[in-house]
Formats: sequence, C-alpha cells, structure tokens
Amino acid sequence: MKNFSFQPIVKLLSLLPSIGPKSARRIAITLAKEKKITTSFIQQLTLINENVKSCKICNNLSFFQHCEICEDSLRDKNQICVVSDISNLWAIENIGVYEGVFHVLESSNILEENQYIENELKKRITDDHQEFILALNPTIEGQATIHYIKSILKEFHNVTVTSLSLGIPIGSDLDYLDSGTITIALESRKEL
Repeated sequence: MKNFSFQPIVKLLSLLPSIGPKSARRIAITLAKEKKITTSFIQQLTLINENVKSCKICNNLSFFQHCEICEDSLRDKNQICVVSDISNLWAIENIGVYEGVFHVLESSNILEENQYIENELKKRITDDHQEFILALNPTIEGQATIHYIKSILKEFHNVTVTSLSLGIPIGSDLDYLDSGTITIALESRKEL
C-alpha cells in the first residue's frame, strides 16, 4: 500500500450534500485517525446499503416493507402530507406536531414524473374523506407540482387539497427551515 492516497475518499465524501473539499479532507483525516469511529461508520453504512429500501406505501426509507410511520396505528391515515423528498419528510416529522402520514414524491419534476405521481397518489385515495397536504418547496418546480397534483385530485369529491401557508419564503427548502416556521405553516395551511 505504498501508493495510498486520501484523494479517492475525499472525492467520495465531497459528493455528499453540504460537504465541500475542505470538510471532506477533515472527515477523511478523522476516519483515518479514529479507528472506532471508522469501524462503526463502516458497519452502519453496510447496514444501510444492504437493508434500507423504500416503503411500499409512502416511499420513505425503511428497513421493512412499510416504514414505522405507515405502520403506526395512532397516525391519521386520512391526512396525507405530500413532500418532494425524504429530507422534507424528516423536517416535518422531527417537529412532532404532525399526526398524519406522508407521501414522498420520487421527483418534484412533473415533466419527467407526472404519470408516476398520478398513479401513486391515486393508489392512496380511499372512500373516506381525506386531506392531501401539499408540503412542497416554494420553488417554481414545487408550485408547478402543486398545481398538477391539485388538478388530478379535484375529480375526487372526498378529497380536500391544502398547502402550507404562512412563513415559508419563496425559493426555500423545507429541510433548512426552523421547526417554528414549519409548525406555523402546517397549522395555517389553506385549501387549494
């Protein structure tokens, strides 16, 4: 191993969100020095790589066919919060005020994924009255997706479509907002 270089691990770490080259180098150095951390890190990454899959109901990450949110009998199954990605689901879930379930879109790009979005959301509709909360990022793509979803759900008379309201600045990402802002937006959502 006389030609060992840290460059491959630094490059890999730099591919992760929010990690630039300097942070990647610091992480690589820490992993090289701290053998216990590195061993635990490898074990956890292997566990994730071999066992994590998408929930068959909502597309959240799970070790089982259905995630713990979908399996929770205390959750309101008739209140479905639609988010563009898993980090947004976690941002809302970590606040602890939302008691419904989720639906994670594979993509908020309706031009590429509209048939998928339509089919997956329609599978979630039951005969009971349901509320679909569209908690998509207030970007151009997010707004276009909101309008698209509203158009496909309007044919169902037992479905109410709402969206997040106050406190979400245009162009922001839910994952970066504080819990108070997301709580206010959830509580003051409006019907579309």
